[in-house]
Amino acid sequence: MLKLFSASLVALGLVSAVPAYADPIAGILRDTSNTSDWQVKVLGDGNWMTQLADPAIPYEGTYEFYSTSWVNDLPWINPYVDGNSPGSLYYSYKTTITDDFSSLGNKVVFDALSLKLAGDDQLYAIIINGNRYDGFDPVPLGEVSFGSYIQLSISSISWNVGAPNTIEVIVYDSGGVVTGLSGSFQASYSATAVPEPEIYAMLLAGFGVVGVAARRRKIKVK
Repeated sequence: MLKLFSASLVALGLVSAVPAYADPIAGILRDTSNTSDWQVKVLGDGNWMTQLADPAIPYEGTYEFYSTSWVNDLPWINPYVDGNSPGSLYYSYKTTITDDFSSLGNKVVFDALSLKLAGDDQLYAIIINGNRYDGFDPVPLGEVSFGSYIQLSISSISWNVGAPNTIEVIVYDSGGVVTGLSGSFQASYSATAVPEPEIYAMLLAGFGVVGVAARRRKIKVK
């Protein structure tokens, strides 16, 4: 009985030695400092969701208008060379984030997407991989207006680890003045280290000791 108990402790000790979650890993930072990372679609003044789904409306390149903004001194991007909106319109600013973990010998788990955004005049929604998110606490997106920014970390989203993730930010402009978007996104992850082959061998050996001890005890009982 004592041998069986000792062998069990050995096996349990080896199991507990398997590495657990490591510190979070910061993913690729996507911000408005590079206009080539973004495309914009003019959605008109009607139902922006219908316009967004219309394949006949093209995505176009963005221009940098302001050199700085309210968000970490990042530039404004917009659909027009002069930055001015021709009327009361909705816009969709689209980018893609892909974090490559092929060089890491571990399992990576998504934690959260951190964002900090400013839009002129209003931020209406964020669409991540086709799913719409809005009304975030502490302030709904529709209340974030000219001169303000929103800063959030969201975790309950559908996110592709190691594969492309499409993000679209819907902005409404009341017309007559400059429009645009400024801000940044960054995903964070946790990594679980994969045990080395030697760890698995030790685990199997430990369980083998338990099995042998149990078998001997059974024989003695007979």
